[in-house]
Amino acid sequence: MPGKTVSSHFDVDLVSLLEDVAKTDGHAPSRLVSTGSRIFLSMSPPARRIAIAMEGDSTPAERDFLLRHISRAALVAYRTILEERNMPVHEADAHAGTNTDLLSEEEIEAEAVRLCAT
Repeated sequence: MPGKTVSSHFDVDLVSLLEDVAKTDGHAPSRLVSTGSRIFLSMSPPARRIAIAMEGDSTPAERDFLLRHISRAALVAYRTILEERNMPVHEADAHAGTNTDLLSEEEIEAEAVRLCAT
């Protein structure tokens, strides 16, 4: 699809994170930025305002809390989509309820991998 190149400034930490995630996930950095931008810009205006406010005006723990909930919501939405498509969701392999705490990024990642593999 033809598009337009858009420039943005990333600090050193964000560039490092982008490169690490791109390498780990096997996607081009431009694809990650494009996907992230599309998702963010498609959110409701209040959700965008909250995300922007929290980026500049919250503690790392508060941002982590927000991102864990966003990650969990994405997993729940994906599971619902699979169920609507009548695709099997393996309950025996499932995390003990998506409303329970996923305590680490590794647990969130494992749940994402499990859901994407079905």
